[in-house]
Amino acid sequence: MKNLTKIAVFNSVLFFIVFIWQFFGSKVLGDWLFWASLFVLSDALSLSIPYILLAFDQNVRTTLAKVVLDKAERMAGNLAKQRSSQRVTSVVSVI
Repeated sequence: MKNLTKIAVFNSVLFFIVFIWQFFGSKVLGDWLFWASLFVLSDALSLSIPYILLAFDQNVRTTLAKVVLDKAERMAGNLAKQRSSQRVTSVVSVI
């Protein structure tokens, strides 16, 4: 399967789980727990698409790796500049 097909199938399965949960969740759990779980499940569903893309899409992974590595290199350069500009002293304890 192509990556886009995998993403579409996985996302559709998640939507189907939420759809089925609306019918059978109240019978399995009490009303209060059912509604609480439905809110959490629907929020998790709506926030899951970036993680689905990270799991299945190579282009997203390579772009994210470039961004993270670029930021890490800049942070390391800034730390090196700060350390070189600071005065280094050592303290020796005398008993």
